Amino acid sequence: MNPQTVSIALPNGQNLSGTLFHRADIRFNQAIVICSGTGFLQTYYAAFATWLAAQGYTVLTFDYDGIGPSLQGDLKHCSVGLQDWGTRDIPAAVDFLLAHTGLPQALLIGHSAGSQMLGVMPNHAKIAKVIAIAGSTGHLANMRPEFARKANFLFTVYMPLSNLVFGYAKLKAIKWGEDLPRHVARQWAQWCKNGHYVRTAIDRGDIEHDFHTQITQPITVIHAEDDDIANAANVAEFLSTFPNAIKTTRCLNPQTYGFKHIGHNHILRPSHQKLWDIVLQEIQLL
Repeated sequence: MNPQTVSIALPNGQNLSGTLFHRADIRFNQAIVICSGTGFLQTYYAAFATWLAAQGYTVLTFDYDGIGPSLQGDLKHCSVGLQDWGTRDIPAAVDFLLAHTGLPQALLIGHSAGSQMLGVMPNHAKIAKVIAIAGSTGHLANMRPEFARKANFLFTVYMPLSNLVFGYAKLKAIKWGEDLPRHVARQWAQWCKNGHYVRTAIDRGDIEHDFHTQITQPITVIHAEDDDIANAANVAEFLSTFPNAIKTTRCLNPQTYGFKHIGHNHILRPSHQKLWDIVLQEIQLL
């Protein structure tokens, strides 16, 4: 089983960099698209995708426009917004995966922001289920004061200054993930300060179509007790934006699984592979 590099066409003529993982000895039986968190490269999820493929699934990872290999040109000239990832990039990845497999629907495993866009996807009906890893609104007001102060400094001081000086949010330098296009960084801050996350863009008129009330698929949030971002309050806020969905949550205690820390980013890391069976159980419930 060798990962296959693919190119995902966007409506504007650009392409996203993607990777397909699947076993050559099986027929396509279920398609899974992994949608990255803000500032994460698709390579972060490669080990998990490889493991899923070994279980018999066909898996697609990809980088959003403006991130990693999907960046075309100079980042300071990249005009992509955070809403474009939800209204354009993820739908394009889903369509590509379904065209490749010939299946009618895919399962979406999203990490953080990657799980929060279903309500603005024009092809949302092509998603059979969402497994939201650390999915929440990321609302600063619901975070621990110490962590909220750090995040607020990032959103209110560092990223605006970085946008002004460099033309983009220079996050690699402070180890907060990949550098971000300026509009992505600006909207990320707006959405997390507001508490409604993607609905902030809908209310501001940045996104024309709102499908949240049309979502009836299962949405399961898997998050950790020690996650400062996807805490219980923010998870509840996130799920409340889908009034007609079938909603469940699984909150993981690190000590129960032999870990000192899980946090916001560790569930899909190889160091925490024993947690992957929990995700697999949710896949198999579909």
